[in-house]
Amino acid sequence: MERLRMLLTGEETPVVVRQVVYGMGGVGKSELVRQYAHIYQDRYPVAWWITADSPRDLQQGLAALAMTLHPPVGLIGDVEQAATWAMDWLQAHPGWLVVLDNVEELDDVRPYLNRLSAGHLMITTRRDICWPGLTSVALPVLDSTPALELMCAIIGQSQRLGPAQVTDLEMIAAELGYLPLALEQAAAYMHQQRCSSTRYLRQLREEPARTHARSPHGGEAERIMARLWHHHLIALQDYDRRTDLAAEHLLRVLACYAPATSPAPCSATFRPEITSLRPGRRVSRSGMRRWGCWPPTA
Repeated sequence: MERLRMLLTGEETPVVVRQVVYGMGGVGKSELVRQYAHIYQDRYPVAWWITADSPRDLQQGLAALAMTLHPPVGLIGDVEQAATWAMDWLQAHPGWLVVLDNVEELDDVRPYLNRLSAGHLMITTRRDICWPGLTSVALPVLDSTPALELMCAIIGQSQRLGPAQVTDLEMIAAELGYLPLALEQAAAYMHQQRCSSTRYLRQLREEPARTHARSPHGGEAERIMARLWHHHLIALQDYDRRTDLAAEHLLRVLACYAPATSPAPCSATFRPEITSLRPGRRVSRSGMRRWGCWPPTA
C-alpha cells in the first residue's frame, strides 16, 4: 500500500500513471487495489472498476462507464460505440482512476493503453511478464507471522487458542503456502464448523498425493486451493446427506457464474436457480432435479 501511495499520490506524481500489480491467484491483488481506491477516493473525480479477464468483459466495462456518465449513450449505440465514447471521455477529462482487474493477456489491453493516458490506470494480473510502459509492483504471499495473525483473528472468535493450537495453525499456514485466500477460507471453515486446528491439519495432510493429482493444471495457487476445497467439499457432501439438501450441487451451479452480480434473468429457464438463492429458502435434492439443473463438470 505504501509503495502504491508513493507511486500514485506523491508530490511529483505525473498526471499519467500506468501501474501493474502482479502476483499469484489469491494473494490479494484486487483487495490491495480496492483498499487503495477506497482510501484515496477523494483524489479522483471519477473512479471505475472493470473486470477485464477477457476483451469482451473489458469492452462491456467501458460501455457501462459510458452509460453511467451519460445514460443516453445506451439508447443510441451498441456496446462497441459506448466503449469508444467512454475512452474519448476519459481522454478529455484527466484525473480519473480506472482499474482493469484480472487481466490475462497483454494483447487484450494493448489497444487501450495509449488511449488511457490522461489519468491513473491500474492493472491487476497473475502474469509476471514485461509490461511495456507500465510500472510493476509484485505482491508476494504473506510472511509467517501475519499469516498466523490472520488465522488467529478469525478462529479466535469461536475458539480459545492455546500454544498447541497455535503451533498447529503455523503448520497449516505452511501447508497452504501462506496464501491469503487459502488461509482465510481455512480459518473460516474451522471457525464455522468448530473444527479444531489439530483435526483440520490431519485432514489436510490425508492423501496429499491423490489430492494434488486431481488439482487443475496451473500455478501453485490453483493447486493449493484444489487441495483446500477437496476437504471442504467432503464436509458439504456430508451435510447434504444429513439434511437432504443440495448445497454442493448449488455451489457447483454458482461456480459457473461470472464473478459479478448475477442479473435478474429475463428467461424463465433460469428462474428456478435464481429463486433458490433467496435468503431462507431451502432447496431439496428432489427440487433441484425437478428444475433440471445441469450437472457442471468443471
